[in-house]
Amino acid sequence: ALNDPGRFVALAGYEWTNWVEGHRHVVFFQPTAEAAAGLLLSSIDEQYDEPRELWAGLEDVRALTFAHHSAGAPIATDWSSPPPAGIEPVTEIVSVHGSSEAADSPGMVVRNALAGNFVRDALDRGYRLGFVGSSDGHDGHPGLGHLASPSGGVAAILSDEVTRQGIYEALLARRTYATNGPRIVVRASYAGWPIGADIPAAAAAAGAVGPIAGVPQQTLVVRAIAPGRITRIEVVSRQGAAGAGALTGEALCGEAQRGGGERECSLTVPLPGFQAGGYLYLRVVQEDGGAAWTSPFFFE
Repeated sequence: ALNDPGRFVALAGYEWTNWVEGHRHVVFFQPTAEAAAGLLLSSIDEQYDEPRELWAGLEDVRALTFAHHSAGAPIATDWSSPPPAGIEPVTEIVSVHGSSEAADSPGMVVRNALAGNFVRDALDRGYRLGFVGSSDGHDGHPGLGHLASPSGGVAAILSDEVTRQGIYEALLARRTYATNGPRIVVRASYAGWPIGADIPAAAAAAGAVGPIAGVPQQTLVVRAIAPGRITRIEVVSRQGAAGAGALTGEALCGEAQRGGGERECSLTVPLPGFQAGGYLYLRVVQEDGGAAWTSPFFFE
C-alpha cells in the first residue's frame, strides 16, 4: 500500500550480520511486499552464514545486497569475497557512523577504522562498486541520525523512473552517488560516459572519443549544486593494476561561486590514459564538511 509508482517507492529489506564477515543490507525488488515474504536468509542459519552463501541463495531472487560501514570495527567488511556484480553492484560509503571511503576521507571517518577494510581498498582489489549512503540512525527517520554525527548518509539514485524496476536498474548500472547528509546535486560524465560506467580501453586511449560524438576522451564534465559553499571538487583515481603510486586527489575547479552554491566545471583531466583496472571518482566538498562521492568510472 505504501508503494506508489511515479511518486514513492517502498522496498522490503533487512540487515544480514556476520561478526567476522561484516554487515550487509539485503533489499528486495519484488512486485509486492508479500512476494518478498519468506525470503529472509539469516546469518544464524549455517546454510547462509557466509556472504557467498547469502549471494547463492539470492541468485534467483530480484534482490541486491550492499556492505554497511565496511571499515568500522568491530563488524567490518571482509573484502576477501568478491561481490557478484549482479547482486552487489554498490556499497555504502558513508552513514551516520561516518565515512568508510578511506583514512583521508572528508568529514568524519568511521570510528575504530580498520586498515584494509575501506571502500577504496575494495576498489584497489579490482571490485567494481558504486557508492550509496545510508542513515543507520536506528530510529526510523531516513536521512537523519543521532548516533555519531548530526546527519546520516543519503543515497542518490539516477533512475529513469520512480519505480522499483527503475531503481533496480539504476543500482545495477551503478548510476548512484552518496552524501554525508546535505542534499548535494551532482552530475558528471567522463568522455560522455555516465558515472558508474565500464569504459572500454579504446575509449580511454589517446585520441579516442566517448559515445557522444566529438567529446574528447579525457574530458571530465562536472556540475554540482549544493546547499552550502563548495570549497573544492576533487578527483580520486588509480591508473590501473600497474599504476603504483598513481592515486591522486586534486582540486579541479577554482574558487569562483555561483549564487546558491552552484559550481559548474568542464575540464581535461591531467592524467595519462587509464590501464585496465583503473578507476576515477569525484568528491564534492562543502566548507562545513558536507560532502558527496560519485560512483567511480571504471576502465576495462
